[in-house]
Amino acid sequence: MALQYLTAPSYEHGLRATLPADEACQMYAPHALLSFIDWRSGSRPLAWRSGLPPSVSLDDDGRRRQSKKTGGPGDTIDGHRRIHHVHAAVDSFERIRYDMNDFVKSTVWANHDRLQTRPSVIEGGQQRGIFVKEDDSTASRHNQQLFPPWLALTAGEHLHIHADGSSHMILSLADATTAIERGWAEREATMTATGDRRNDSSNGSVLPLGYVAVHAPRNATELAEWKRLAMASVRYCTHPCNGMEIRLPERL
Repeated sequence: MALQYLTAPSYEHGLRATLPADEACQMYAPHALLSFIDWRSGSRPLAWRSGLPPSVSLDDDGRRRQSKKTGGPGDTIDGHRRIHHVHAAVDSFERIRYDMNDFVKSTVWANHDRLQTRPSVIEGGQQRGIFVKEDDSTASRHNQQLFPPWLALTAGEHLHIHADGSSHMILSLADATTAIERGWAEREATMTATGDRRNDSSNGSVLPLGYVAVHAPRNATELAEWKRLAMASVRYCTHPCNGMEIRLPERL
């Protein structure tokens, strides 16, 4: 269920500076200023994200890279204690990334009539993304496009996960504002749907303003907040869906 949300003046100013008011209205209306984050979970808004980057990350070629940060006294005795900590961090990272992908698959399965997974358009097929399912018959009957303008730029793709646990997703302008202000996401530099960076925002292939880079969750608490953002992306990009709510996966 969408909730009314007042966009931050700074973000609204950025929107007006990027697109003319009439064009912004046509492209993102009518529900871009609504929040699709489920606040019924404990009746609380999205939590604030803080702290240092994860202790284990990946090199460009996908190999695990150990943090250069040194541990406390005794960490290097025979190498045993340090190895234990590194393995625990790697296991935690792998587990969280597995849970993220499992959540995506479960969400698509629970809503297979509206969602599907296939190779990412934005990532050039390197990752699998969530797509809003095309409905050619409905679109042709009503003489409509398959997707709204802001979603047509990605052929219906609105979420994908990277090997390092970070992700890209399309959120409503309201939820993108919240995610950025609370430290969960960053607004990407202007990019095209093929992943190329651009300085010209007038080109029609530039990705929508709600397209954000979301930081990798580092623990179970952050994973729960990431799932709320992922579901907000699904709800926003499938709205309106014939008055039907998106079904939650059995495994949350």
